[in-house]
Amino acid sequence: AKRARALVVALDQGPGLGLTADVVFPFLQSPDPAVRTTAAWIVGQHPEWSAEVMPALTALLKENSTADEERLWPTAALFAQLSPASEVQQLIAQQLTGDATALHRKVALKTMSQAGLPETPAAWVDALAGYIPQADSSELRMIFEAIRSWPMGKGVPEQLKAALLKLANESELVGGDGVDGEAGTELRIQAIGLAGPAIPLSMQMFDLLIEALGSDQLFERRSTAAQILGTASLTDDQRMRLLAAVPGVGPMELPKLLPAFETAPSEELGLDLVKALKDSVGFRGL
Repeated sequence: AKRARALVVALDQGPGLGLTADVVFPFLQSPDPAVRTTAAWIVGQHPEWSAEVMPALTALLKENSTADEERLWPTAALFAQLSPASEVQQLIAQQLTGDATALHRKVALKTMSQAGLPETPAAWVDALAGYIPQADSSELRMIFEAIRSWPMGKGVPEQLKAALLKLANESELVGGDGVDGEAGTELRIQAIGLAGPAIPLSMQMFDLLIEALGSDQLFERRSTAAQILGTASLTDDQRMRLLAAVPGVGPMELPKLLPAFETAPSEELGLDLVKALKDSVGFRGL
């Protein structure tokens, strides 16, 4: 394997040797990860091969259509290395918009989370936003992982934000496999958090987050709920209901909540907040 890897690199770097795409493509399917990685890196250095590489990548997906998930992750890693090419980006997006198998969708989602591109392709944003309503619970978790890995310097794209908030507003069922209960609650809270700061909260979402602040909830859930509520665009009624919940909020969550009361300050609200803080278990624990 080391010799094969060294040979491919030498051919690519040797002046005048004229390494061609058809020589490198077989190495993309090598059983050795180091050889696959090297071949993928070389293909990535030759954007002029983009048109030629597509049949090979499409064939690679078809050959793995019945493989188990563990065997598909190297394929996802390969696609992630080649993802700067627009043709590869389109192929990945198509796995969420066409008649792809569940395994192919997972390859696409894994690729999206591993790509590390400086700017997320618009085709991926559209594909993900369109697929969220159909996704099952395991796919939703992979979708959330991908979104967390994307650069969001300009904020969460509107179509993606809308899809996440629609999912969060589901009162009972979440995802294509009808997940509810604790798993559904967790997915809904994550969806709200991924939609970005300063979002308006429906009463369903607000009630969900207030409940998640309870001392009987897991720490991570309480922390996420407090972070969302502290940065959300609350109505006056929601802010007063949040104020009523302050006495029961713990010391780790309380500082995350306080910014919610800074966006619409008033003397009355300030006095009520001081009283609530005096009674708060979280304030006593700071």
